[in-house]
Amino acid sequence: MPEVDLLNFKDIAENGPHTKHLVKAILEKAINVGEDVRRIREAVRTVCLAQDQLSVAYKTLSDTFRATTIGNPTINEPDDEFKQFSFQFCSFMDEFAQDLNTCLVTQLDTYVNTFNGLPRESTVLEQSNKTCDQAFHNYMKLSKKSPYKVIHSALTELAMVRRDFEHEASVYYGHLNEAGYLREIAPLLTLSVIMDTQTQHVDALNQVFGETLATYLTAAKSGLRRRIETQENNALEFRSYLNNLEFEPLAKFCPEPHLLTSDLETDLSAPLPTPNVHLQSKTGRLLMRSRTALSSRWVEVFCFTQSGNVMSQQCGEIGASLLVDLNQKGVHAEITECEDRRNVFQINSPTEHKSIILQAESELERDEWIHTLTNVIYHANRPSERTSKIDVHTTPTTLGPHGDNQDAPGVPPTQVNSTTSDRSSRDSPIDWSASCLPSIRLELPSIPELSRARDAQLVRPHLTESSPNTSPFTNENMASGSTPTVSDVILVPEELPDPLEMAFLGAVELPSTLESMDSVKLDDLFSYVLSCRSVSASPEPHTYVLLITQSDVWLLTRTSSEGGDAVGPHYGDVLVRAPFKQLTSWLVYPENSRLACLVVQGPLKETTTFASTHSRICFTFESDNNQLIYCLVDRW
Repeated sequence: MPEVDLLNFKDIAENGPHTKHLVKAILEKAINVGEDVRRIREAVRTVCLAQDQLSVAYKTLSDTFRATTIGNPTINEPDDEFKQFSFQFCSFMDEFAQDLNTCLVTQLDTYVNTFNGLPRESTVLEQSNKTCDQAFHNYMKLSKKSPYKVIHSALTELAMVRRDFEHEASVYYGHLNEAGYLREIAPLLTLSVIMDTQTQHVDALNQVFGETLATYLTAAKSGLRRRIETQENNALEFRSYLNNLEFEPLAKFCPEPHLLTSDLETDLSAPLPTPNVHLQSKTGRLLMRSRTALSSRWVEVFCFTQSGNVMSQQCGEIGASLLVDLNQKGVHAEITECEDRRNVFQINSPTEHKSIILQAESELERDEWIHTLTNVIYHANRPSERTSKIDVHTTPTTLGPHGDNQDAPGVPPTQVNSTTSDRSSRDSPIDWSASCLPSIRLELPSIPELSRARDAQLVRPHLTESSPNTSPFTNENMASGSTPTVSDVILVPEELPDPLEMAFLGAVELPSTLESMDSVKLDDLFSYVLSCRSVSASPEPHTYVLLITQSDVWLLTRTSSEGGDAVGPHYGDVLVRAPFKQLTSWLVYPENSRLACLVVQGPLKETTTFASTHSRICFTFESDNNQLIYCLVDRW
């Protein structure tokens, strides 16, 4: 470290000419050092100001993201990962600027104030030195004949002014010495504080995101990469769909494809597709005849069934209005004739003394609407049979009693102008969640005795060509008859869909008062299941296998090899066997497509856990295959 010109106590006492020259030289250096420290302080202030502006800029950017996502109801809210990156980075920038102001700028201000006082201290010391010289000369002028009192007074004055001089000189010389040291202290302080602040915030980032700052960047890049891949995959799907449209036949877009032919002499009485007679709910566009004073016109409406009612929405409407209450006595749907229209049907309501005339776009649509309304009316007037039948609700993925697809409204109504009924009060979402908490099972015991029954459904008997066609094949489930020889019958694997792995969240016994599962109840259900799972002894869900056979849905344990990978085609132990005839619905949670539940009507006599449960049982899962399972069950 280089030598620094310093003043000591001997210089204060002597106050000789060399000391005054040294003080003058050190003062000039101190003024230069003060200017350097002042420039360093201003530079640091500029850094802090820029850091503050950078922090404000990041805050503005984050606020802009929030304003265009969370604050805008037409745009989805960003996920937690995105918000975590934005908020934490802004907080780090805020803390960095605040630490620079607290640890560095404040200390540099103190140093600058020290240099600001040097000129004043120099003036005070010079004035004190003159006073001291005057008192010294006054004392030295006294003669030998001077009275004692005069000599005593002059000595006292000289001693006092010298003490004051040494006091001012000590302060002044001390500040000059400090200025010499600050020549290197100020730059080193700036360097150390900035680097220490940077290091502390890097350590804070490391504590949050991993051992190195690269973890933070890796996480951000990973999130960006996933979003880009998702966007590119979505764009690829739309481009592929667009390219395939050119090769699609026009019949796919025609409501009556059998009429779309170049041969105008084709027999139009050819058999039509068979309508689905098991639908419990339906949606679609219809034309409704609206009568005025002396004329009538056809108005396009979007109709759907909901809670025993037929609802309608006209173009431009947000909410839906009640078209016909199917719970009324005598209401029915039937085909009707219209001179200027085809595929017309009507809904008659004797109670309200009105008839709604509607036109479908095809004969198939007309027949399916009539069958659907008939099914809804049938169940609405037989409440005792509802518990063993399919629920009528608006969830998009619902199965009929025979595995049929139930179309649900694509646009759920936000306003429903209908009369209050006992049915709506029973379906209140607070009935089951506020009165009592339903029973829930987070683990299922295995049932080894059902393994043979499961294995029997994995194969089917096959007659060889040598077997005579007149010889009926029988087994324990068929009527008695002649049994072919073993050589004439072989067992072949059943053509079944591949088993799918599912994360089992829990099984809930639904209260008997809960007649349907709408989106509100699904939200309550999954919130309750996920809360119970998170506070349980095993917060991580178990991975089970869902197997669909010809007549049952099986829930099996997951078999693993020594390395932990799933093994096939060997199946694990049976946990649940749910016959198709007891399936109520397969529901996918609208807010999160990875969550779904299988609703089964109890009791499941062969499943010990639910053998005495007479209410409906809801098995909740988390999986990426929910839509695939819906399609498989619907087809099977």
